[in-house]
Amino acid sequence: MIREFLIGVGGMAGFMALVYAVSKVTAKPVTAKKRICKEGSLICKGYDLYVCSNNRWVLLEKNSSKCGYKPPKKRIPKPKPKPVKYRKLNYGYIELYSSGYYHLVYSGVGYGCNLTSTKSGILEIADRIKAVANSNIEYLTKLQNYIKSGKCVGECKNSKFIVQDTCDRVRDACEKFQGGFIHFWTVDELESLKKPYYLMLKDVSSIKEFVGE
Repeated sequence: MIREFLIGVGGMAGFMALVYAVSKVTAKPVTAKKRICKEGSLICKGYDLYVCSNNRWVLLEKNSSKCGYKPPKKRIPKPKPKPVKYRKLNYGYIELYSSGYYHLVYSGVGYGCNLTSTKSGILEIADRIKAVANSNIEYLTKLQNYIKSGKCVGECKNSKFIVQDTCDRVRDACEKFQGGFIHFWTVDELESLKKPYYLMLKDVSSIKEFVGE
């Protein structure tokens, strides 16, 4: 029994020696903190400027001129040239520039534009305005003639005009198919609707005179 105890003690002493030897090999030596940068020194990373503070790089200025950054130049818009000639219209205006180009801004009934063009382009627009005006005048005149012949022109809720042979049929058509009847138009009321289109025709004449047609 005494022999076994001695062997046990010897075995324990050997184990402790082995642990000490392993720890001596694997333990990392304590070294001083590695120096990354010198306190207060500067460095550029791209266009950004960094300063060394507490052994680390800290952003000091973004897009720094010291790092070669140049801000983009501001675009100064060119002033709009002044027209050399101008004329006001009933539904807009027309201008002429020294370049020879015309600028027409128009907002008539059923037609509008904002156009810079040559003389031929402006005259083409004038013809379109004229066509719109004449077409509407022709339509309203046709309705006036219906009334003068003893027929009725009625306005329904879902349709501006309805033309039928008799006033009863106009009213009936409105009630059944157009959401209800509003009233019958008179010749004078229809004539008043032509006024804007007559003004558009005057504008056409003014535009053509302006461009020298």
